[in-house]
Amino acid sequence: MISCRSLRINIVGQMLCVIVASAVGLTQTIGEPTAQFEVASIRKNTRSEGVPTAEFQPGGRFVLTNAPVHLLIGFAYPRPNLLIQNAPQWVYRETYDITAKAAGNPTKAEMEAMLRSLLVQRFGFKSHWAEKEVSAYDLVLARTDRKLGDGFRRVDVDCDARAAAARAGRPLDPLPPSANGLAPCFIRAMDGAMLSGGYPLTGIVEQMELLAQRPVIDRTGLEGFYEVTLKYRPGPPEAESKPGDLPILFTAIQEQLGLKLQPSSAPLSTIIIDFIDRPSEN
Repeated sequence: MISCRSLRINIVGQMLCVIVASAVGLTQTIGEPTAQFEVASIRKNTRSEGVPTAEFQPGGRFVLTNAPVHLLIGFAYPRPNLLIQNAPQWVYRETYDITAKAAGNPTKAEMEAMLRSLLVQRFGFKSHWAEKEVSAYDLVLARTDRKLGDGFRRVDVDCDARAAAARAGRPLDPLPPSANGLAPCFIRAMDGAMLSGGYPLTGIVEQMELLAQRPVIDRTGLEGFYEVTLKYRPGPPEAESKPGDLPILFTAIQEQLGLKLQPSSAPLSTIIIDFIDRPSEN
């Protein structure tokens, strides 16, 4: 199964993408694909509960559940450390349910081409490629003994398995809420806090990208699902603080999670969106 946990791509929104150097490769226009699914259903998910999932299934099926469109783009254009630029915020914030079926039993590469067609037909998607060297952060362990902070704890919950069981209609055993009160397989990030009740590390890294406003490359070597309780003082790091204020984001990540964001740079494949619209539903 390919899920949001096992698909290791880093995606950053338009207003959060910080380009600090010139392109290191030629811009390449993306041609319109021709392979198509026989049928495809797209519906906006208004529940927004549970971990986003997406997978290619045997028999030419692709299923995406409660996931934003940027994850769909990542499946259609799979590249390491993919960067998406010039996308409206709904591409990251709104979630959709997609079920698509192809004839026969196509290969993964053929299914990816069909997803590109789906983006063109249902989202009006137009884009082009560029390779860019960008400012980034490496996420590393803060301590040499690899001890994690009190706000970052591995938990024995498999959100991918629970999501697969839910799609198959199998009953799920109820799980107690985490210590921070958030339900398992759920994450919430806002100004001043990030909480998860047991969430894939890749999803946590994506939320850090939004908070840090740069791509974040996971260098921790950690795997699994984690409960996160992170509280920090929102605003620019240089803003004056008062006694009793929470630490700034970067200090809070180190003190509370036992992790550290180190400035770095990375050559990223950048897909620049020329046009995208909310999909027509059926």
